[in-house]
Amino acid sequence: MLSKPATMLLGLIREKPLNAYEIIKRLNYMNVKWWFNIADSTVYSTLKALEKKVHIRCD
Repeated sequence: MLSKPATMLLGLIREKPLNAYEIIKRLNYMNVKWWFNIADSTVYSTLKALEKKVHIRCD
């Protein structure tokens, strides 16, 4: 089972490939922190974990 941050990030990058910085900018634009406080470091670590589990591929 995926965590809430992992599910959210996969949903964002499903629409369009984004790097961590672009994801953070999009989350800020969407005011996600208002309902789910996700730290910038969590975005980076979650992407690394998803890559390690082969859910995504970083080029």
